[in-house]
Amino acid sequence: MNDFNYNEHAVIGELSINSSSGNGHVKVVGYIDNSNYIFLPQSEISNLFLPRGEVFAHQIQRNYKDYDKELVSLYVIPNKKDGEGYDAFVWDYSREVYIEGEKIEKIEETFTDNGEENYSILSKYNLLNREEKTFVISNGKIYKIESSSSSRFIPYCTITDSTAIIVGRYATYYLDGELPHKEGVIDITTDEQLIDWFINKIVKNDWQDIQNGDGNKLLVATKAALTSLKNLDDKIVEIRLKRINALVKSFILTRDNLQSVIDAKWINETVYKSIDAYKEDYIKLIQAENADEINSIKERHLQEIETETTEHRRTLAKIYESKEIAQKKHDSILEELKLDITNKQNELSNLNEVIAEKQNMINELSTQLESISKRKEDIILDFKIVKDVLGIAQKEITQIQDSTDIILNNIALTENRLPIYRGFNRNLEICLKHYGCQANRVKEISTLLATYDVLLLPDMEIVMAIINATGKCRYITTYVNVGWKSFVDLWNNGLMQLIKYCNENPTVIHYFVIRNINLSYLSNYLQPLLDIQAGYTKTFPSTEIRFPENLKILMTRTNDEVIPLTEDSLRYVGCISKSESTIMPVRCKTSKIELSGYIDAALLKEEICNFSEDEIINSNHIQYYINE
Repeated sequence: MNDFNYNEHAVIGELSINSSSGNGHVKVVGYIDNSNYIFLPQSEISNLFLPRGEVFAHQIQRNYKDYDKELVSLYVIPNKKDGEGYDAFVWDYSREVYIEGEKIEKIEETFTDNGEENYSILSKYNLLNREEKTFVISNGKIYKIESSSSSRFIPYCTITDSTAIIVGRYATYYLDGELPHKEGVIDITTDEQLIDWFINKIVKNDWQDIQNGDGNKLLVATKAALTSLKNLDDKIVEIRLKRINALVKSFILTRDNLQSVIDAKWINETVYKSIDAYKEDYIKLIQAENADEINSIKERHLQEIETETTEHRRTLAKIYESKEIAQKKHDSILEELKLDITNKQNELSNLNEVIAEKQNMINELSTQLESISKRKEDIILDFKIVKDVLGIAQKEITQIQDSTDIILNNIALTENRLPIYRGFNRNLEICLKHYGCQANRVKEISTLLATYDVLLLPDMEIVMAIINATGKCRYITTYVNVGWKSFVDLWNNGLMQLIKYCNENPTVIHYFVIRNINLSYLSNYLQPLLDIQAGYTKTFPSTEIRFPENLKILMTRTNDEVIPLTEDSLRYVGCISKSESTIMPVRCKTSKIELSGYIDAALLKEEICNFSEDEIINSNHIQYYINE
């Protein structure tokens, strides 16, 4: 085990940054001891940097976001958080972080003694003309390519066990920055560069020997010139000689090469005098030799010109024809637009008159609203007086008479019982859509229906959606009027009759629908129901009758400005809000409702305990109805 001291030694490893959290992890490979790299085996790393061989770097992205996926060195301290999953060491952010080493390129091809082949390999991997020096690994050797270097040689050395190379998750890194020694060089001189050197350094200086046919002297001069170059060993010299010999047999002098030869002082004057003396003969000779080809080219060009001219005229005629058609179409559309503008202006004038009339109506309504607002306090006082006058509703009911029969409605959409109450949610979603409502209150309605015996709903569409979603049930609808003064009015208008039905069919759910609850003071007639819901009493007034487990009370209000609803009056009522996206009800529904099954009283009773207090509170929207 190496002697790692976190106070003195900087850890080396690859940094990975989580861009969403800003935190990072350093995969440890070793540490630095007095500028010396100490690489650790994986077993020691795992034991020292528990549990994953990593160091946690809190918010390292703030100052070192460009260091992601780089080999870095940083100082660490022990992690104060102790527990399973925590790294043993964390980054000491009070000290600097540094990037270590150079990334090494890897290539599959092997360099040779031929400069043209080596140049092609480097070009293939885009390794030439880089702004920074680059290290390359190929066939067990490491090569150093200098940035923007004009040198035609690249130094290399063989990789050994002591070579400071680290293979990471994202890249391979070389830590020394320079080759430990130069074992040799490879040639990257292209054929074009070699010929250019041969023309300028050999041909221009030894033209006389070339004219005399003294090839041996030319070969000796070429070899001597190559040997005099720095960094060129015997093997590269021999390869270049062979390349030059092969290239000379097949190459053609470029204009620059030819001009380079001509520019030699000892031949320049002779060449130009010869050209001036015989240029007319040269031109005539070339014209005579190429007369047939020149005439053929002229004839072909004349035919092409004639063909292009004919095609040009034909195209131009089509353009003129299209222009006429487009102009006529444009004029027709313009006339239609002018007529349309005139009609729209007339419509706008009519709309302005209508707007003026509507504005007058708005002004009148605003005046009336202002008058009503001024009388608001008087209206509230009047309601308090009515409340006091109707105090008889709070007195004990001494006699309840039999109610008149009210129509009992039966719902039987399916004969299959749902296995769990949650299946009701799917039924409710189908029925809400059937009655033209958005299905975004399913969970809220389902929670309150299972929890409360008395529910207040925003409209009759949701009431009917609940009733039909039950699948198999019965219901009675009654209407509050301004003359209701006590619970007797509610009892004798359907409640007593429905309770009788509930007791006769204890498994079937029964709904008692009360419409327009705010046409009379709520506490006058509804308070006994709310007391039972709150648990203050167990039976209906002046009776031994309990609230049936298969009975649910569904209420709606009128939106007219009548008796206000207070928080006290709705404290024990499940209140379902109206979604802003609920659309207007669709009349005359003819489509059949397809349900998965029905719920009964037993399912409702089982579901009550499955809702948390927070779910119930969050589902109840009492503030939606309060207008005290």
